[in-house]
Amino acid sequence: MFKKFLSRFFHSETTSNYVEVNGIRVHYLKSGFNPFVKVVFLHGLGGGSKVYSHTIELLSKKYEVYALDYPSFGETQLLDKPWEIKDFADLIEGFIRTLNLGRVVLIGHSAGGLISVEFSSRKDASKYIKKLVLIDSAGLQKSVSDLEFVFRLAFLNPMNHYFELRKNLRLNTLKLAIGNIFKMVGRSLKRKNVNIFKTLVGSWTYTVESKLRNIKVPTIILWGTDDELFPVAHAYYFKSSIKNSKLYFFKGFHNWVVFTPEIGEDVLLRKI
Repeated sequence: MFKKFLSRFFHSETTSNYVEVNGIRVHYLKSGFNPFVKVVFLHGLGGGSKVYSHTIELLSKKYEVYALDYPSFGETQLLDKPWEIKDFADLIEGFIRTLNLGRVVLIGHSAGGLISVEFSSRKDASKYIKKLVLIDSAGLQKSVSDLEFVFRLAFLNPMNHYFELRKNLRLNTLKLAIGNIFKMVGRSLKRKNVNIFKTLVGSWTYTVESKLRNIKVPTIILWGTDDELFPVAHAYYFKSSIKNSKLYFFKGFHNWVVFTPEIGEDVLLRKI
């Protein structure tokens, strides 16, 4: 009761902030107040942290939420060289240390899940993470050809959400997500900076199967039953490979947590 009272009493609006991490000026959103549970949220490749405004608003009802933009995404500076997945994990570790967040709940969606696994599988991960939440995570070998996956990512995924979002009047969120992708591409091309593209190509076939059994922190896995990018078989693989993990399914597509996070409210606000 005391924690619930504090969380409601000190609930704060979402603010836009910058912090230097490992020599990089990183943009992040901060929302909510809870000295007992701090959440670091990692976005997918469909834009930056602002795309997840509905998700952040939901989580901040109970937790203190920090959602950062990766380099070249959102408002964070462009990459000065191509990165590997471990470099993103180093950034998250540096972000937690720089802001002195202590041990956090690390939540990763899609590519954010891939980075979360990379980080949480390290030997000293428990120093920074007390619980891991993977939402429709990338990181396993693709079950379809590269051409079909690109089709699903670029066309099927947006169309599924377009028709879904017409029902709840959240088409602006989809427009923001698409706009963020064009912004990332345009900003990079304008400055003749192709490092993000080299990074994406280099990480295209990166998988984390061999790292899953190294995860020691309690883990919650959330998955959309109609995920058009990563089938439910991937969810079961994560569940069987990560000790002390629990799996929950929701009726939704790959980006349900972006556009309709309330369908997972019970788990997001009561199981973490």
